[in-house]
Amino acid sequence: MSATEVSDSGIATVTFGLFPGRTLRISLHENVREEEAMGISLRAAGHHPAAAEAAGPSARGRFAVMDASRVASLRHLGIAANMAMARMVQWEAKEAEAAMAAAAVAGAEADADAGSEARGRGTGDAGKDAAPARRRGIGLETVLCAAGTSHTGSALWDYAFQPGADDGRKGKGAAIKATGPRTVLALGFDCGSDSEYGSFLSEIGLIGESSASNLLTYLKRERTPDELRHIMKSYKVSKNEVDMSSLEDAIITRVATKFTV
Repeated sequence: MSATEVSDSGIATVTFGLFPGRTLRISLHENVREEEAMGISLRAAGHHPAAAEAAGPSARGRFAVMDASRVASLRHLGIAANMAMARMVQWEAKEAEAAMAAAAVAGAEADADAGSEARGRGTGDAGKDAAPARRRGIGLETVLCAAGTSHTGSALWDYAFQPGADDGRKGKGAAIKATGPRTVLALGFDCGSDSEYGSFLSEIGLIGESSASNLLTYLKRERTPDELRHIMKSYKVSKNEVDMSSLEDAIITRVATKFTV
């Protein structure tokens, strides 16, 4: 489904069999101060290189930052990215269908008299409502798909440090989140090179905290009992599920069955 290579600089590049030509770059960054994680995440989600401007709105939202302690492996992120891209394709198809329906209604309204025009406007509004709202790009969508919950607010608050995404449950979110220095993963879709990805890291303020060469070591580390309990709780997996396969497989099974694309 996907393949991963890690460069000498420690940046992992994931390619996708189902989506040829698309890539996801991933790097690890330690010792990110708790009070800075939110700002870094916001800058990442809003990052839009000038070189991508010609690609239009669909190229926006290619980047994100997430809590590394909640990620089981690069395979975990690769599967989440595949899910996210499939969901985006589905949304784009629905948006195109809704746009065609709205255009047809608009044409009918133009030829109608005043009375039928008023009725047509109601139909046109309904067509617009049918189009799904694009609230996030592929970067944050991947974080949502990788999360242990399908609730968007909880996922973006707990996994991506996104403010205002917890539906007023800040007390609960704050209790779940750890304090002190954080270890985060930066995600960048469809970068033309490691150099472009490095520019993204620099612009959001992560380059000085980079320890990307430790990416595989970190993800393959033996977790402490507290870390293990924390991640099992995040993904709602039991000890029996982990014992029957592995922590990675239990988490991947959970996220892969979370949505129906």
